[in-house]
Amino acid sequence: MISVDDLQYSDRDCLIGTRLQVHWALQAISAAADARLEHAEDDSHSNLGYDHALHGLAGRQLPDGSAFALRFTDAVFMRIQSDGSPGELLPLDECSLEDLLSWVNQRLPGSGPDIRLRDYDMPSHPVADGSSFELSNAEALSRIDAWCALGHACLTRALSERPDAGPIRLWPHHLDFGGIVLLNAGDNPAMDPSIGLGLSLGDATYSQPYFYVNPYGLESRPDTLPLLPVDGFWTEEWMGAVLLGESLFIYGVEAASAFLEETIRASRALLVNRD
Repeated sequence: MISVDDLQYSDRDCLIGTRLQVHWALQAISAAADARLEHAEDDSHSNLGYDHALHGLAGRQLPDGSAFALRFTDAVFMRIQSDGSPGELLPLDECSLEDLLSWVNQRLPGSGPDIRLRDYDMPSHPVADGSSFELSNAEALSRIDAWCALGHACLTRALSERPDAGPIRLWPHHLDFGGIVLLNAGDNPAMDPSIGLGLSLGDATYSQPYFYVNPYGLESRPDTLPLLPVDGFWTEEWMGAVLLGESLFIYGVEAASAFLEETIRASRALLVNRD
């Protein structure tokens, strides 16, 4: 069970720096998926799952049943064998991104193209320009692991009574866990109203972890929005609600589930009454 003590950090700058490096390291896992898996229309072949036993994130199984993963406890990149046991390990500290990509490329199963990083916007960090990873801060790694564990658990719980909801996965482009609630079972789900929910580990808008809920399908922003629990607020940047991670330090970890539950309910009401 994750507690507030597991989430709090003494050095925010160090946490941000570690998070940025984790973000870049995970691109190697999605690149392996791009090189060996059939590309899904929704890009889900490239996403990752949180493994509570591993204390890390693992990509999807490749054709031979193996998978690549990043373990937070010691910042080790690994190849998980087809039986689920840990295989070869690569400590990331003092390793370069080029070294990591080469290591993964040499262990790709079967024939196919070499891995390559996607050409999309990523946060800047020296590792992208050739500097080595500096992932020796155990507290920062532990905090990222705890936020992943909490986010995965809370989001899974929020969707537990919705049989049409898929598993909670982490999307490597924006480094966030996400799920979706479909309000209609229409022929074109992409056009139907829905509610997105997730946990971002931090980004350019909010440098700390935060939970979010987004109602999709509103033609315009309502003049009046419902009040939200435990310091949740509706953002100005996009049509959605946010609960900053620091609010959990005041209200406890239970605040995350309370925010998700109440904000999903409020978003559903907005969408149902949108006409």
